[in-house]
Amino acid sequence: MRVILKIGVFGRNKKYLEKLVHCLEEDVRLQLFIFTKEDELEKFVDVYKLDALIIDDGVELQEEALAKKMIYLSSKEVNDGSNIIYKYQSSRYIRAQLLKLLEMEVFEAVKESNCKIVGVYSPVSNSFKTSLAVLLGYQSLEKENTILLTLDKFSLLDCNQNYDEIYDLSDLLYCLKQGRYDEKIFEKAIGYLSELPYIYPLITPEDLYKITANQVKEFIEKISSKYQRIIIDIGNDVINVIEFLDLAGIIYMPIMDDCYTTKKIKYFENYLSGREKNDILNKIEKIKIPSELLTRKQWNFNYYNELKWCDFNVCN
Repeated sequence: MRVILKIGVFGRNKKYLEKLVHCLEEDVRLQLFIFTKEDELEKFVDVYKLDALIIDDGVELQEEALAKKMIYLSSKEVNDGSNIIYKYQSSRYIRAQLLKLLEMEVFEAVKESNCKIVGVYSPVSNSFKTSLAVLLGYQSLEKENTILLTLDKFSLLDCNQNYDEIYDLSDLLYCLKQGRYDEKIFEKAIGYLSELPYIYPLITPEDLYKITANQVKEFIEKISSKYQRIIIDIGNDVINVIEFLDLAGIIYMPIMDDCYTTKKIKYFENYLSGREKNDILNKIEKIKIPSELLTRKQWNFNYYNELKWCDFNVCN
């Protein structure tokens, strides 16, 4: 059962508070309330108990015990492990620090099961990423029941469908949230590359900005009893890519021999190190892509089907 925490946010600058809440409300475990007047806050806590109260810099409260945990936003940087968060930084960093103070993980990984979650990711565009995910799917299917899903904004996995008769990934997540998910709906969301099943990519690209890692995690847990391996093709347009990478037990990263790719990947690795995300760094397995696979001169809709006959072995 998911624990929902009631979080109050108190301050004078309502626009700032609204912006902060907009970021925090992406986490479905938080229920947030904005207060700009102390009497409104006191009336609320007379009826409901707050698990935490975030207090903006420059305001004071007459009553100090209005929540189980008091957290303060400061205009000055702090280095200790106290309940003070520096306010002039990325809202994502504020969110991460808040959840740490609340003793909640920034992201709760997929529950343990026999299903292996494989991520395919590159910080580089035109990196052979989706092709690598498809290859992994074909080769995994020889040993395990496998399905592929893509988190790309514009995916060419599927270009010839009657969209009135299918469900895409966004539809599935919406149905799951509404409690309307069932086997018939799931079946309408499955396409095939040869015999490799995949979930139809987003019909409306903007939907990708609404999809959170927690939603995908819940969906994976819903279908994990059906599959031994789920391959996730992770694009750069998802909101907070780190949380999506946290889903995977192993992350395959395509590598090409050029300075641009090398610099991009090095920048990404430095970013992970700076965020103290060594757990993700340790999950990355780099796959050098043979040059003959990168020199295709003409695209056609059979491309992904034809990858099945590729003799490049990448499956682990």
